[in-house]
Formats: sequence, C-alpha cells, structure tokens
Amino acid sequence: MFLTKDQIGEKITAISGAKKSLRDDIQSVLISIAGHVYDHGDVTMYNNLYNATKGMDRTSIARWIKAYGFGTLQADTGSFKLAKKARDEGHFADGADVVEFLTVGYPDNNVEPAADWWSLAPKAAAPKDIIVDKAIDNQVKAWTKAYDGIEKDVIVNMDACIASLAAAHAFIARVQRNNEIAAEDAAAEAAQALNDTPLANVSDKIKDMVIDTRNEEAPTMHMVAA
Repeated sequence: MFLTKDQIGEKITAISGAKKSLRDDIQSVLISIAGHVYDHGDVTMYNNLYNATKGMDRTSIARWIKAYGFGTLQADTGSFKLAKKARDEGHFADGADVVEFLTVGYPDNNVEPAADWWSLAPKAAAPKDIIVDKAIDNQVKAWTKAYDGIEKDVIVNMDACIASLAAAHAFIARVQRNNEIAAEDAAAEAAQALNDTPLANVSDKIKDMVIDTRNEEAPTMHMVAA
C-alpha cells in the first residue's frame, strides 16, 4: 500500500505511542521478574524477555538487570545467570517488597526507585582530538614494524604515495594558516577591546596639580582641590 502523507503522519504518531507503551511494559516486566528472582533464584524469565526483544536496545535491558534485577548477562552464552551475592545481600522481605522498592523507592528516606531501563543506554564517548604528528609517527612505526617483520607484506605505490604526501602537506599548511589567522584575529580583538575601554574619569574635585620643588632632591606632587 502506497500511504499518503497524512497516513504516514498518522502511522508515525501511532509508532511513537506504541514505543512508549512498549518501553513501559518492558519496565513493568523487568521489575516483576526481579521480584520472582529474589523469591526463587530463577532467571529464566530474563532469558525469555531478552530473546523477545531482539532488535531493541538489549544492552540497556542487560544493564538494568545487572543494576537492579539480581542477574548478569553471560557474554559467552548470551543468557543470564543469577547474581547470587546481590540476592543474598538483599535487604528485602520478599519479592513483593522488591517490586515496591523498584517501583516507588523509599520516599521517606529520599531513596529513588529503579531507573527506567532505556535511560541506561551507553553514553557516546566524546570525540578525541586528532594529533596529526603523533598519528603520522604511529603509522610510520607500524609500517616499519611490518616491513622488518615477516607477518605482512608492505606494498608501496610510489606515485600514489607521493600524491598522498602532497595532500597531507597541503592539509597541514591549511591548518597552520587557519591557526595563524585565528591568532591574528584574537590579537586584533584584544587590541580593539583595549582601545574601546574608557579611561577612568578624573575626579572633578581636583582642580589642578602642582609640583613642590622646594626640596630639589625630592620634589613632591600635590593635588589641588577645586
């Protein structure tokens, strides 16, 4: 079916609503499973939920289970195992007490409930600066190591290498020039700001300034009030 623009908009709205409902349902199921795990030590339902959420952010689901649900995802099997120590050290009366805590926390003691599972998504790492000279140096070392060893062949296309070196040189010159321009602009702005700064007003109570030279070796300066 070729949907119209309005129909597409309606579908998107429905998807958005369904997504929120699904997220909330998963949160509710996670909390209830945690209660059952605390009571019985059985993590089977975590595995069932994990398998049912393929294509979703299962990393965050696994993080939530580890943080709140007495279970740990095993990297080698892709299934959960009981976090026995966390369960044994739990201070809850029973599974129902776990569910209540994860849902509402301990308001009287200002203890927050469990975080929403989707809020535990890994944060993107901040981009790192590229230090060009170190990158070049590391690459040359890698080439040298490969050339001196026997694990890899080192193939050099001279014409292509010359072109790449020329491009690298042009890039470095461009960055250097832009840095120089930025420094010049910053210096000009600083000088302009200095020129634009008004001088402090001399008090209108001072009428004149006289120098007392009666002591020739140490003349003194005096302000004369208006």
